[in-house]
Amino acid sequence: MRGFAQASEESALSGLVEFFNWLDGLGSQPIKEIVYLYDMVQSIEAMITNTLAQMDQAATKKAGIDKLMVALRNDSTVSSSPCSYLMLNLMLVGHRI
Repeated sequence: MRGFAQASEESALSGLVEFFNWLDGLGSQPIKEIVYLYDMVQSIEAMITNTLAQMDQAATKKAGIDKLMVALRNDSTVSSSPCSYLMLNLMLVGHRI
């Protein structure tokens, strides 16, 4: 019985030695680079989302200004030239920028 137990221990120890030798032979994984690239992707996605939101807000404001310009043209009791409307539109858009 003692010989069987000793043979089992040696077999288990031999298996552990092979396992650790296999682990020692493995190359390192570039975790830092992966984390850096992941952070970069997250940053780029945040910038894209922010830019799209700003573009949506600008389009909404422009649509509101255009709507006001049409209402001003239609409801105005004072006659004015198309050039003055263009100048007002440029001033409003320039103010937004």
